[in-house]
Amino acid sequence: MARSQRPRKAYKPRLAGRPVLDKMRAQLILPAYVALETFRSGTDPDAIVSARHSLAACLDYMGVACRIAGRPREALQAIDAAMVAMVDMIHRARRVGTLRPTGAELTALREAVATCDEQLPMLRTDQIQAAVLNVDAKLFGGEIANHLRIDQTVQLEEAK
Repeated sequence: MARSQRPRKAYKPRLAGRPVLDKMRAQLILPAYVALETFRSGTDPDAIVSARHSLAACLDYMGVACRIAGRPREALQAIDAAMVAMVDMIHRARRVGTLRPTGAELTALREAVATCDEQLPMLRTDQIQAAVLNVDAKLFGGEIANHLRIDQTVQLEEAK
């Protein structure tokens, strides 16, 4: 078959993989630190609910991004432990009526945010964007291209 008659390979746009710089890092991880401080000393119930959502989003996105990048098991375990602590805190809030972490839960959340901060410079922007697309598709039912989809099962906090 002549070269001009061969079928062309389908074009699949790829995400651009660039390093995460200091300004990007500040925009991605500082809301998680603010959320931790709000949990520790905040009194406004709306601010505490907002902090919960910010922290859950950070843990969801960073957990998937670290899995995509193949980061060490210790980092993934810290993020998973914090997700379990968040779910426990949410279940307790439904029973008691107050959304507050216990000391052990706050420690797990702090350790996870510090782990995310450590791992963030080792990730690329394409891995973070793929994580965002996969998490959003899982939570909100969106469609993403097959070549951006990850194979692992994604455990996410319920969006309620």
